[in-house]
Amino acid sequence: MKAEQKSIIGKSSSSSNSSSNSSSSSRAVTVVEAAVAVVVVVVVVVVVVVVVVVVVVVVVVVVAVVVVVVVVVVVVVEVLVVVAVVVVVEVVVVVVVVVVVVVVDLVLATPLITLPSKGPEGSTSSPTFLPRPSHLRFYRGDTAVLVCAVDNLGTKTITWRRSSDPNPLTIGEDVYVSDPRYSASERPEDKEWILVISDVKMADAGVYECQVSSKTKLIFHILLHINGISLAGTKFVEKGDPIHLVCNSTGRLVSPDNLDWFKDGVKLLPSGLRKIKIDKFHVPHSLTLVSVLDIRHSQMEDAGTYVCRSSDLSIISTKVHVLNGTSATDEAQEPGGGQTVDDGTQQQQQRPPRNSAASSLLPQSFHVGTIQTILYAAANLFISTVLTFNIGMLVER
Repeated sequence: MKAEQKSIIGKSSSSSNSSSNSSSSSRAVTVVEAAVAVVVVVVVVVVVVVVVVVVVVVVVVVVAVVVVVVVVVVVVVEVLVVVAVVVVVEVVVVVVVVVVVVVVDLVLATPLITLPSKGPEGSTSSPTFLPRPSHLRFYRGDTAVLVCAVDNLGTKTITWRRSSDPNPLTIGEDVYVSDPRYSASERPEDKEWILVISDVKMADAGVYECQVSSKTKLIFHILLHINGISLAGTKFVEKGDPIHLVCNSTGRLVSPDNLDWFKDGVKLLPSGLRKIKIDKFHVPHSLTLVSVLDIRHSQMEDAGTYVCRSSDLSIISTKVHVLNGTSATDEAQEPGGGQTVDDGTQQQQQRPPRNSAASSLLPQSFHVGTIQTILYAAANLFISTVLTFNIGMLVER
């Protein structure tokens, strides 16, 4: 009986010991699980914090980049706007200056009240030149006729002059030179104005102008050639220097057969002793014979009148001066100056005095140029001021 009780008691104590051991192990598992959970929570919190920090940094960087881009765009836009404004201002100023200059030119170049010129048919067109020969050729001694035809001339007049001389030869039918060889006439039915030069000489060759009396220059040029005999070369020479003379003679139908040289009435021949040389040659494709006289070492006795005579008895002469000094003086060569033709009389080109009628035909552009200079200077000053102001604004920014 007692033994049974002891076994029962032993069994109960062992069962109680086993139950206590199992409860202790379960408690340990719970603690471990709690620790793991805490660690997981801490890790999650750290990860979340890191992610938030990264996101914040990225947002800050993006915002900074956006701000920088916006600032750069604003600065670029401001610079472009300033440049555009400067360019527009410059263009406007240039256009205004050009318009003002054109208006000033028109105001100064044209009268305030312009009466339109009416032609014979009542038209108001501007004068225009009609086709006429512009290259004329005459022989010495002929009567040269220069023709200029103008349509719609109206009340305007025609002025004839040489291109090398600003003074007029004729205005209308009035002659403004003392040379009686010049005259002017009009053929209204052909709308022609004619300049006549009788007994033409070699000095009359050159360019002539037929000019309409108007503010704008209307000029018709005619080139006048004179065929005949001409003489050019040394007029003044120092003792010991060479004398060089050239004689040209052009025939009407055939070239002259010969050209002879004379000095003070004595015929000159080539001479090796006196070192006189005479060369002759024909100009190709023309009716001109050329003779060249060379005296290598001039002496005082070589001074005098030299005559060139063609086979058709055309004569021209010139006077040569030999100077017994230290230097030679060259004579100013003018067309026809110091030459004598045929009759032995010395022909010199006369220069007529100026007159008010001719001076009034010359363009007056002094005031126009002065005003243009002032306007351009003002425009440059204005543009420089605008550029300086805008550059200062950019530097301050």
